[in-house]
Amino acid sequence: MTSVALAAAALLATAPTPTLHSGEREWFVPGRLPVGAQVVCKAGGHAMTLTVPTPTSARDAGSGFFVGGGIGASIASRPNGAVEVDCNVSEAPPHRITMPWVVSRNGLGLIRGANTLARVRKLYGFGIAHRDTAMCRVSWPAQGLVGTFASCASSSLLVRAAVAGARWSSLNGVRIGDSLARMLWQDQGAFRLTAGAWALGGVGRKHSPRLLAYVSRLGVVTALVVSER
Repeated sequence: MTSVALAAAALLATAPTPTLHSGEREWFVPGRLPVGAQVVCKAGGHAMTLTVPTPTSARDAGSGFFVGGGIGASIASRPNGAVEVDCNVSEAPPHRITMPWVVSRNGLGLIRGANTLARVRKLYGFGIAHRDTAMCRVSWPAQGLVGTFASCASSSLLVRAAVAGARWSSLNGVRIGDSLARMLWQDQGAFRLTAGAWALGGVGRKHSPRLLAYVSRLGVVTALVVSER
């Protein structure tokens, strides 16, 4: 048995079995519930035991839906090890992006081409500009957006932008306010850079990340930040 298999077996043997009650839905971070681990769903005085399935491929989730004793429950696992469990409630609908409240490795609002100050203002309004040495900091308080540009000229390029607010999301559906577990369910390529910062968007470790998610000590996504290399 490999060291990975031994570690998984040890985790299964020592970790308490999670229990969800009717109407509850929960995501689990990779490694918390390995393939073969069990989760209990309780509803109406009945209990159903679910087993974490094997993902069907390197990209697709493994899933199962079960009905019995007045309980309907589902469990699904991602290739990265993230798991979603739904107890007597339907699976969570996928996060859908809403234009222009999108931040990606390409910048803000899925703009093709350069993120100039003029193009960003066209999307979110004029904003409040503050000169900071050679840079220009522009804030849009109502939109939950702060951007730094090379200068305050209309043609200046975006250097960095930070967004906060429930309507913002990444292309992979990571939203402000998501739990860490939900974030890792949404973004398969996310990886930790520091204790509170995660790289999003599938950027490999050999390249400087352009899109980051900042996660609080409570395990909640508080901001998304995009920067130019």
